[in-house]
Amino acid sequence: MNIMAIGAHPDDIEFGCGGTLINHKEFGDKVIYVCMTDTESVDATKGKVIRSESELKSETQCAADVLGVDNIFYLPFKDLHVPFSFDSVSRLETLIKQYQIDTIYTHWSGDSNQDHISTFKTTMAAARYVKNIYCYEQIPIPDIQIIL
Repeated sequence: MNIMAIGAHPDDIEFGCGGTLINHKEFGDKVIYVCMTDTESVDATKGKVIRSESELKSETQCAADVLGVDNIFYLPFKDLHVPFSFDSVSRLETLIKQYQIDTIYTHWSGDSNQDHISTFKTTMAAARYVKNIYCYEQIPIPDIQIIL
C-alpha cells in the first residue's frame, strides 16, 4: 500500500500517527510524509521564532528515519498561514496522484489550530478520490467545558 501522512507543521505527524506509520512500514507499505509548511515556527502573539527552519528540518529528518518514511515533502506555506486554496489543494493532489496513494492520515476537523483546520480541509479536497482517509488528534487536546 501507498500511505501518506499530512501535517501542518513538523512534529504533527509524529505525535498524531507516528506509531501507525511504523506499523505500515512493518507491513511493507511505502510511507510519504507531507508537511504543509516550509518555514520556521513562530509564536503567534509575539512573533518570536521558536524553532528555525533548519532545526525543524533536522528534527523532521531524524523522526522520519525512526519512522522509516520513504519520502519527505514540504509544501511552500508559512507557519500560521496555511491556506485552504486552489494552490494548496493542487499541490497536495499532485503528490497524491504521483505516489498513487491508497490511505491518508491527517488532522481531524475538530482541531482548534487554524493551520491544522486548513490542512484538514485541503486534504479532504485533494484526496476526494482516495478510498481511506483517517484523522488523528493533536496532543494536547484542549479541554472544553460548558457551564450553564
